[in-house]
Amino acid sequence: MAPIEFAANVDTLPPISFSCSRCRFLDNDLGKIDFDLSRSASGMKINQVRLNNAHGLFYGSGDWFLANGQSSTRLKGEFSSSDFGAFLKELKLDSGIKDSKASSTFDLSWKRAPYEFNFDTLNGEIDWRLTDGYLTEVSDQGSRIFSLLSLDSLVRKLQLDFRDIFAKGFFYDKINGSFQLENGIAYTRDTLVDGGAGEITMQGYTDLNAQQLNYQIEFAPNVTSSLPVIVAWMVNPATALAALALDQMLTSAKVISNIKFSLTGTLDDPKLTELGRDSKEISLPARTRIENETETPNQSINLQLDIPLNIQVPIEATISG
Repeated sequence: MAPIEFAANVDTLPPISFSCSRCRFLDNDLGKIDFDLSRSASGMKINQVRLNNAHGLFYGSGDWFLANGQSSTRLKGEFSSSDFGAFLKELKLDSGIKDSKASSTFDLSWKRAPYEFNFDTLNGEIDWRLTDGYLTEVSDQGSRIFSLLSLDSLVRKLQLDFRDIFAKGFFYDKINGSFQLENGIAYTRDTLVDGGAGEITMQGYTDLNAQQLNYQIEFAPNVTSSLPVIVAWMVNPATALAALALDQMLTSAKVISNIKFSLTGTLDDPKLTELGRDSKEISLPARTRIENETETPNQSINLQLDIPLNIQVPIEATISG
């Protein structure tokens, strides 16, 4: 069946008011849709475009301009969702996002009519935010939204070092940022993922026309949280405990403070490459206690450690004494 083409002459187009109480498109349940157009001196006024379903509300307004025989569109508005992961799932996008609300504002424009949306001439800005939630393991190809940032590839990469923290998903307090769009290239300089395990910052761009990615990503672990202290001597606990019994106090250790990545490739095949990692020396709130200090040398020594022993990655450590 040949595709249906729609063309309109904005000069003669009458005012339009449309309402659909339950709309479906390509087997996607879009919910209730309303839009309203009226005549204006410059073409048509988009009084409202509204999409409302069980998990999301999209609202926009703007203009459909006609000047010198050329058509262009501007649309601005906001989007909110009580469960962003469920909203995407209804659109057949498995993002892996769980228990997260979403909010966004946008101001976009493109050449040609509203129904002729295209990336080539897309300009504007999008601000967005997710509230606390978590990411479960899912292929980046499952959702183009997160292919833009390839968070799933990043989490799987970090599991190599922090498998105890990331094994059951990546929990975050918020994810937010903005995109500036210039002729189909979406730039970000302020994307932030504030997670319980650490902070992820991202800057770079996605070329929506060529489907190309180019980002710089940094992960800074939160060493004051429940992250394991990554210390070299923990590779051999028996030797470590013997040294600890002699010294009675571990005062400092070098831990990973920053890991840098590049994200390149395409939306269909994102490539995450580690560029390097930094470490810093921190003071540890660790204590040891030799119980019953009056015990004779032949008696056993009991040690109490206030640091976890499930350590994964060896890094240099210093032991006082």
